[in-house]
Amino acid sequence: MSLPLTGIVLAGSAGAKFGGPEALASFGDDNCATLCVRKLLAAGLPYVVVVTGASAEEVFNSLVRNALDEPHGVQIVYDSNWKDGNAPGTALALSRVPAECMGALVLPVHYPLVADQTLALLAQLFVQEPGAAGKVMVPLHEAKLGYPVLVGKDLFGELSGATGDEPAMALARALPARVIGVTVEDPGALLCIQTRDDYLRALRMLSDEEYERGEKS
Repeated sequence: MSLPLTGIVLAGSAGAKFGGPEALASFGDDNCATLCVRKLLAAGLPYVVVVTGASAEEVFNSLVRNALDEPHGVQIVYDSNWKDGNAPGTALALSRVPAECMGALVLPVHYPLVADQTLALLAQLFVQEPGAAGKVMVPLHEAKLGYPVLVGKDLFGELSGATGDEPAMALARALPARVIGVTVEDPGALLCIQTRDDYLRALRMLSDEEYERGEKS
């Protein structure tokens, strides 16, 4: 089912702590960027905007190789101000959201292991929420705010004007009365890959999940 939402993948970071762009970190046949895009499309979002910055050509090529480009509902844009953090790229992506969409689901590329079920649940709940255009929805795991952050279209102006490296989360914290928290049993909503230790922890988590799926099949 196609939902009136646009996914935004923020993939422009140079990964100073990681030792290279996190968007290119490998997870099997995918990297962080392609994995995030696949998950958003699988959740029923008909459009995804990927914001590149550092290593833009490599990220672009990896998406095209995997048929995750414009003919398949994915628009890839370059943020020339990527050194200023995710705020400029977020504003750029919001300018590409189709008018018929009621909101945007913002997923930094650092969170590639958020569960497919979490993305689908949030997207479905958001489109059913009365007055969602003026609200923000976030997953809660162990009572902590996680990603993605869904932002209604009436708040795009405020989000576009936000600063810092986590503008969507900053907006959620600034507007607590507008925030809807959805409790999920998903550690991936909090697992931010910024260092090599984070990456190794993510690989272990992915391996455990694959093992559990194999045991159940």
